[in-house]
Amino acid sequence: MRSLRLSLGLFTVLPVGRVETDRRTVRRAILWAPLVGLLLGLLAAGVLIAARAAAESLWTAPPPANPLGQLLAAAVAVVALTALSGGLHLDGWADTVDGWAARGDRERTLAVMADPSVGAVGAFAVAADLLIQTAALALAVNRGHGTEAVVVAAVTGRLAIVWATTRRPARDDGMGAWVAGSVGVPAAVLLSVVTMAAAAALALIDDDATRRAAVVVVAAVPVALGAAAVATWPVRRRLGGTTGDVIGASCQVATTAALFVIACAP
Repeated sequence: MRSLRLSLGLFTVLPVGRVETDRRTVRRAILWAPLVGLLLGLLAAGVLIAARAAAESLWTAPPPANPLGQLLAAAVAVVALTALSGGLHLDGWADTVDGWAARGDRERTLAVMADPSVGAVGAFAVAADLLIQTAALALAVNRGHGTEAVVVAAVTGRLAIVWATTRRPARDDGMGAWVAGSVGVPAAVLLSVVTMAAAAALALIDDDATRRAAVVVVAAVPVALGAAAVATWPVRRRLGGTTGDVIGASCQVATTAALFVIACAP
């Protein structure tokens, strides 16, 4: 199970020890990413449920009339999901936005993205992303879709990693060079279909969910993947490929987009 341990080590803060890697192990680790996302989503969902229970003990009003409690619970769950992943994807999102904002050539963009400091545009992007995630999850909670929202979003974000690694690397070194091009499109399609089927099952298990809500939850997967591809396209075009930061940005955008779409479910 080296590849699963490597996937957990790459995409979470869980201690897995030292794992010997090679190209084949890395490829399998990337394919495990949606399952790791499921684990993270379930943990975040547990935090969401616990935070809602705690909030309800502070406000006596029932949940539908308690938007402050829902907002607080959503914020805690978003923080938990980000912390469990070590902020890796959020860092990639900030670096990618900074690189795009530099408006230079390929080498200038790579230099800005490699800089460990975060620029003003990157900081704004991080703040905006977390605000949208929190508000969307709070709205999903209000509409009775909080649990499936955080789980499906976490899985979809890691599915976006799989899709990002189907593209060629932008350079010969770094994280992107190690994982980019390691997964084929057929494998990514298969995992997408499985994810959508799982999202449908999760939505239908919810007694409060309507058929229209289930359709929205399932549609959130391809919409979020499309949003990640569109959001990272300008930087990928300038670089001529993908990097580790771009892969992280894809995960972050897909997670946020999935939460946003599911929040719109009736």
